[in-house]
Amino acid sequence: MRLYRISEKQFAADLTGEGARIAGGRWNPKGVPMMYTAESVALAALEVLVRISTRKHYYRTIFTIPDTASIECVAVTDLPANWQIPCPNRYLIDFGKRWVLERRSLLLKVPSAVVNGDGYNFLINPLHPEFSAVSVLDIAPFIYDSRLVSES
Repeated sequence: MRLYRISEKQFAADLTGEGARIAGGRWNPKGVPMMYTAESVALAALEVLVRISTRKHYYRTIFTIPDTASIECVAVTDLPANWQIPCPNRYLIDFGKRWVLERRSLLLKVPSAVVNGDGYNFLINPLHPEFSAVSVLDIAPFIYDSRLVSES
């Protein structure tokens, strides 16, 4: 399986989940490491695009994960009605925290809020025993089309 992430250059090869640990996110509280990836480069790009206001130098990372990796799936129907709201959602954060700390699977397949649940992101648990099987296949510059991102 290949998963994708768009990030700034200094984080392109990072496999620690440190950024999410420091900042927290939709699926984890501050203090809990997690890697956010997507099923396609396009979705990874959109996931970053909704949060940026100025152009930066980004990189696309392709991760490889064995097809035998453990995966837990979350369906849209399993989520509360307000799961897509951009502000912190206690249900999602608590769910993600439990998933990481209980080490239930290497991957958590979750619907993307950016595309209304019509695509999937994959959270990678750096604390899971299978994590050593995650590897970086390729890193390359990723440039957003200037029509999508402000120059300011």
